[in-house]
Amino acid sequence: MKNYVSHALACNENRYLCKSIKQLIMAEKYKIPYLNACIRAFALRFNFSISVAFKYLFHFKGIAFLDEYYETEHLQSIDDAVDDLIVLCHKNGGQLV
Repeated sequence: MKNYVSHALACNENRYLCKSIKQLIMAEKYKIPYLNACIRAFALRFNFSISVAFKYLFHFKGIAFLDEYYETEHLQSIDDAVDDLIVLCHKNGGQLV
């Protein structure tokens, strides 16, 4: 209870900070399902298992790309995101085209 009260007081003092924290939490809430959807779509495109697709994307920096550029990528279709992943992974040494 003490932590909740101190958090509430801090939020009243700095509403902008609390708003940014809430935005970060909401972004994280949707980021994981988005990453999951992209990995699954990538796996389907190349007829890979989800595990193999994840390992490939992780190795060739696709997962890091989706995480870093989530704010831009999630506004596009999943197919566009997969196309972006193919190009990025190829630039990082991946052989899929």
